[in-house]
Amino acid sequence: MRKLALIFSSALLISGACGDDGDDGDTPDAAAQADAAPQADAPAQADAMGNPAVTGLGQFCNPGNACPAMHTCIVGIGAFTGPSMDSGYCTPSCGDGVAPGDDALCTGPYTGPATSTPACLLTAMGQTEASSCAILCSTATQDCPGGLTCHDIGGGNSVCGAPDWVMQ
Repeated sequence: MRKLALIFSSALLISGACGDDGDDGDTPDAAAQADAAPQADAPAQADAMGNPAVTGLGQFCNPGNACPAMHTCIVGIGAFTGPSMDSGYCTPSCGDGVAPGDDALCTGPYTGPATSTPACLLTAMGQTEASSCAILCSTATQDCPGGLTCHDIGGGNSVCGAPDWVMQ
């Protein structure tokens, strides 16, 4: 099975963080607030090619478009990334990086174009097995989910990624 390298660094993940205010621990950092009443989601919109909107695996992410819970924003594959290294796509975990990953954890939640193929292929630095999903695509048909572009990353591999990804 092919493996693709993944640029994976906690500094590159797009997520919120809370921190200690440096006091002696006798006061909380922020006051607890009740959750707002749930609101109905806006209807999903198709992309420019008429593909249904994607949530979860294949969803475009950047600082203004966070991934859903239990997903990570992949901002590059190997040396292929955007200049600001802050945009990419969301992926669930498909393995622990030690044992072989499970493709079913990628294909099950995928709602993108049927002509692209999600697979558990991305191996984070320091891991021996895949732990995140890649979306294999065709550069000829650009069959990536909304907001993503199919990129030839060499070695006969083409994957979906942010439109600004280039070889660094």
